[in-house]
Amino acid sequence: MAFSITRRVHYYETDAMAVVHHSNHLKMFEEARVAWFRKSGLAKVTWEDEAMYFPLVKSNVEYKKPIFFDDQIEIRLQVKQQGVKFIFEYAIYVVEESQDLRSKAFPQPRGELPILCATGGTIHVLVDQNFNVNRSNQPKLKSIMEKESWTETWP
Repeated sequence: MAFSITRRVHYYETDAMAVVHHSNHLKMFEEARVAWFRKSGLAKVTWEDEAMYFPLVKSNVEYKKPIFFDDQIEIRLQVKQQGVKFIFEYAIYVVEESQDLRSKAFPQPRGELPILCATGGTIHVLVDQNFNVNRSNQPKLKSIMEKESWTETWP
């Protein structure tokens, strides 16, 4: 099973129709990624002590269904390493629908729970303070990545 976090959609993440604004999906992905780092024992996304950083080099989102204010969502994540790239895949599911009246006015039903609303990915590389790619795996990161496996395929 992929790593996941669950939370409610905040009002500030939505537009005038109470739909999550498209720019917030990447922020939700980042929340899950930071939680995965924390769960993995890495605690932070940068390692200033070792002068190593983990920048984003590519991202994408595919929007499938709307997410509304106060929906309970589950953000799933899986990760693998491919050479110097760390590839994260994400899926956002609605696991409990909002009771906000604006969500009920949406003309198209979203389907049965859980509802797959968005998928996407980010690619990161480990770099030093001069933005040179680190080609030698950090031992702790290497041991964590050896335990990761792709377990899900999202449409």
